[in-house]
Amino acid sequence: MTVTSAQKHDNFWPATFEERGAVVPFTTPVLAFSRVRTQEERGLELLVPGLAGGRDTYVIPWRSLPAVFVMTVHDRLLREQIETLPASTPSEIRGAALDVESTGLAGRASAEAARQAAGGDESEKLLTNFFLVTEAVRQLSGGKLQIGPADLTHEAGRSRIKAILSRVAALFKLTADDFYARLERWAVAVAPIGVPGLNYTCRLRQLIADIADYADDLETWADRDLSEATDSARVCVQIAEETAGSARTIATGVDRYAADMRGTLNDWRASLERVEALMAKLTWMLDGWRPIVTLWRATDPGNREQAQDAVGEMLRLMPIMPRREVGSRARRTWGDLSQSLQRTRIKAHEDWLSGKVDIELVLRLERFKAMGHERARR
Repeated sequence: MTVTSAQKHDNFWPATFEERGAVVPFTTPVLAFSRVRTQEERGLELLVPGLAGGRDTYVIPWRSLPAVFVMTVHDRLLREQIETLPASTPSEIRGAALDVESTGLAGRASAEAARQAAGGDESEKLLTNFFLVTEAVRQLSGGKLQIGPADLTHEAGRSRIKAILSRVAALFKLTADDFYARLERWAVAVAPIGVPGLNYTCRLRQLIADIADYADDLETWADRDLSEATDSARVCVQIAEETAGSARTIATGVDRYAADMRGTLNDWRASLERVEALMAKLTWMLDGWRPIVTLWRATDPGNREQAQDAVGEMLRLMPIMPRREVGSRARRTWGDLSQSLQRTRIKAHEDWLSGKVDIELVLRLERFKAMGHERARR
């Protein structure tokens, strides 16, 4: 099989998140967690790192994928779904992936996990929305007015909530319905990370904590291992630490808006625009990290060969921060990390030129997809 339309990028370090692309959870081993992006002139294309054991990233036209690779049924359907999306962002890809996984094509466990993940997303929105409503009432009334979950369970309570919202909304010359609509839109924007004080750890806030834990655990393993994988593991640790630190900074910026309800609502349009921009950056920044964390959690650190193989796989998946998405101080750090990552030899999991699919690895990826949707709670 020959590929005449593929492009090869040596030492690929993207300038923007859009150029880096969004991870697609394919189950075909060689394509697993490759990235899709949209180019103005060429349309959709897939970035596949580490083909044939190399260190380069190959760019394959989206339309050529079925001709180049032997894809699973799940992946062919996911590819078709992505073609219809309005944008190839992490959020859009996640929605399409959950829809396809819920069909059962990636296995029953993955289907059930996808349905639970979708339900969890809805729970995040509802809980965040209610918290913003109660917090707005508390802050804007100086603590004199409060509403609670019990008020939602009977008609008198719901009437009381509406009366309280009307009083608070009047401070901004809004009706209760308009005021609630603003809080609802705010909740939709920040639901993946939630708000401080919420008695529920939302998906992205949990992921930030998990990345930090991953860095600690992997560093502990690297301190004990004396093989060539040690240096590779330390590169993963550094990238994880830098990513977790940057993500925490953005999360803190998002949280500030909930800490100052009056200021946020007084400058509503500009505030919402900034919050949505911060959340978009955070979503892009954390894209691709869940499978890495899941892979290491599923690895027995005491099994030296298995752990070393996992390090090689994680290197292939490691998300590097784009050049223009970091400040001038951090750019040198990320440049050094990008070079270190590219110098590390990446082991391929499939002879992509023959198109031979490793069935055992397909099944393992399907299990990882299911595990990746699990929400660890502290």
